[in-house]
Amino acid sequence: MQHRRGLALIALLALAGGWMSAAHADRDDDDRRRPAVPQLHHARNDSGVASTISTNGFIDTRNPFFRPLGTNERSCFTCHQPQDGWTIVPKSLRERFEQTRGTDPVFRVVDGANSPHADVSTYRAREKSYSMLLSKGLIRVGLPIPATAEFELVAVDDPYGFASAAELSLFRRPLATTNLRFLSTVMWDGRETLRDATSTLCIFNTTTCFAPLGVDLATQSSDAVVTHA
Repeated sequence: MQHRRGLALIALLALAGGWMSAAHADRDDDDRRRPAVPQLHHARNDSGVASTISTNGFIDTRNPFFRPLGTNERSCFTCHQPQDGWTIVPKSLRERFEQTRGTDPVFRVVDGANSPHADVSTYRAREKSYSMLLSKGLIRVGLPIPATAEFELVAVDDPYGFASAAELSLFRRPLATTNLRFLSTVMWDGRETLRDATSTLCIFNTTTCFAPLGVDLATQSSDAVVTHA
């Protein structure tokens, strides 16, 4: 009798386990599928091997960072590659360009080209239009001169024929997406972080305070993945 009860209990547990597995099989944050040990990512480079490790104990590549959630096929991962120190470098970009003939999602005229009006109709045209990205790993940031600026633009010499006082073309490498908790601002002058008088993230001994990094980074991420031109 006790043996039968034991078998019945096992059967019930098996049925319950099967139901629970079906109910949770599609959950992206299912802990049962995560590694039991810290997950590392190794990438060889000219100096040896670079490794990435998450303090959470795993690197979940199913989360939104790695997914193309916008409309131009880009994800955060497009411009933040682990083998390149979580940014992008010319060597890897050239490989992606050759493999896709310049159609990889990183190559979008909105910020990947030297000008948002660049000709990308042919392979050679794309190679020329994305030259700053291919040769230096730089993304174009278009910013207007603020109305309160203590200077004025008196002349423009843009070899790509676009920049003006309405929108300057500034070029930078994508910020490495690691250890961001140690930053209080984005960019050396803080222009990429929104000012917020109620924030406690302030420059030492000043009243210059900023909104949390997530606010600005979310805006940047949205612009990068939804814009085509």
